[in-house]
Amino acid sequence: MIAGMTIYQILWYFIIYAFIGWVTEVVYHAVTLGKIINRGFLNGPVCPIYGWGMLGVLSLLNLVTQNGQREANLLFVFAGGMVLATAVELFGGWMLDVIFHAKWWDYSDKPFNFHGYICLEFSILWGLGIVLIIEAVHPAISRYTAAALPEKYGWPVLAVLYAVFIADSIVTNVMLHNMNKEMAELEQIRNGIRKVSDSMTDVIAGTSIAMAQKIEESQVQAALGKAELKENMETKKTEYRREMELKKAELQKKADELSERMLK
Repeated sequence: MIAGMTIYQILWYFIIYAFIGWVTEVVYHAVTLGKIINRGFLNGPVCPIYGWGMLGVLSLLNLVTQNGQREANLLFVFAGGMVLATAVELFGGWMLDVIFHAKWWDYSDKPFNFHGYICLEFSILWGLGIVLIIEAVHPAISRYTAAALPEKYGWPVLAVLYAVFIADSIVTNVMLHNMNKEMAELEQIRNGIRKVSDSMTDVIAGTSIAMAQKIEESQVQAALGKAELKENMETKKTEYRREMELKKAELQKKADELSERMLK
């Protein structure tokens, strides 16, 4: 056991959250930019930094609960998740920048940022996201993967997944360092992995953009409906005032006629 988790669990959680992180990145950029972008450092549909980050959060929570606290409260999950995720993002961004001289994210335009690697806005978002994952997502992942899939079936699946992951990491590292001049087979491996990842990106990002457009259209329709309702209400009020004024004038006329009769 390592920080309350078996090796089997750790391997599953890392690869699952690395994939969820990649999906999150694709959806976020599709919705905010309206573009289909295959995000991530690797060619495959994974962002390892999310896997490392969640393993850190799960390890911390397991250590806390093992030390006598029955259950970590939400404030602790938020604060701990925010700090750990920010630390992983800072270290990961710095390492990618130092080793590969490239930035996969840049918060330089955000307030309270540190060299573009981290910023307060996203640190808070990481904390909130981790609370959501710990409360709603992780119990399901734990129940239906590491706990539900017997190890005799799970290990072969993990072997295939990690073989692809390791191959992708090696190919990416070699190509980023321009060491593939006479290694055409690496290009073939890269293209094969990238093809799958790009296909998934098209589906996920395209669906996200379509949903965002539908939500925006619904908001526009709701705003138009609200404006139309307001206009109708104003029209009804005006008609009601006119009707009341006519009735008032008619009653006044009758009262005047009655007064004249009585005077006679």
